[in-house]
Amino acid sequence: MRLLAALIVIAALAWSGLWAVQAWIARGAIEDWAEAQRAAGWEVSYSDLDVGGFPNRVDVRMSDLAVANPEAGWAWEAPFLQAFRLVYKLDHFIFAFPERQVVSTPEGTWQVDSEGLRASLVLRSGTELGRLHVEADSLVAEDEEGGRTEIDDLRGAFDRVEDTAPIYRLSVAAETGLGDGPEDGGTRDPDIALRADVTFDAAPALDSGPVRPVRIEIDRAEYAFEAARLRLDGDVDVDGDGRLSGDVSLLAENWQALLDEAVDDGRLEPDAAETLEGVLGLVARIRGSSDTLDVGLRLEDGAAYLGPVPLGQAPRLRF
Repeated sequence: MRLLAALIVIAALAWSGLWAVQAWIARGAIEDWAEAQRAAGWEVSYSDLDVGGFPNRVDVRMSDLAVANPEAGWAWEAPFLQAFRLVYKLDHFIFAFPERQVVSTPEGTWQVDSEGLRASLVLRSGTELGRLHVEADSLVAEDEEGGRTEIDDLRGAFDRVEDTAPIYRLSVAAETGLGDGPEDGGTRDPDIALRADVTFDAAPALDSGPVRPVRIEIDRAEYAFEAARLRLDGDVDVDGDGRLSGDVSLLAENWQALLDEAVDDGRLEPDAAETLEGVLGLVARIRGSSDTLDVGLRLEDGAAYLGPVPLGQAPRLRF
């Protein structure tokens, strides 16, 4: 019995020592990361850094967290951020976010309110991204002018699908409340749906610089707005300036409403929308329905063409 008790005490002390070492490493890694970002020109601050979770987890809580890149105009503020990891699973992290955050971009500042916003991160080969999953029961973003965007049942995944190449599968599904209601059988497609394979110039990693996509293979991209629905698929290459080249198929139901929405949101100039409506309306009538547009588009160096007819600049990816 004395031997058994001694072994139990030794095992408990060893486990406590292992936990203490991992907690110390976690604290040091966060502090080193913050210093590295500051040296790179970022602003990183937090009022407190707590490490707990003994005996089976290493839990980290950063309070009054603020991260900003003044040069790019990006910033994020949150009252706290929590990260959880099991002692015996060094590569798997769970993140819990507060109900309210503030996100600033060059286009404006948003207050983001959420319920059940959390993320799961799995690393491979030390610091390389293996998979990232995000979910939220509800997400509401409101800008400084009172504009409001609501998303429910958000589910997002970013998974490595190739061992020998930096190819990741991106999938997103969410409800906006702006779709056209239940379909036959009592079920409906999500208002936002995306499934695409993205090839990067290098695998994203915690200890590497920025990476950029070089090819995007879109299996399904859908967006519903009231009675309108936009569906897109195709393969495109991405150059160093974020310009797209490739062929995509587009199906738009009640496409005029989508143009109106783009003008209202400031994403499309009224003159450009009027030109597009005339060209696309002619194509839709030729296809047999003025309200449904089913066309193939060619993207070349960031410009969009319908056959030989130029339609203007396609959206450019910004890295």
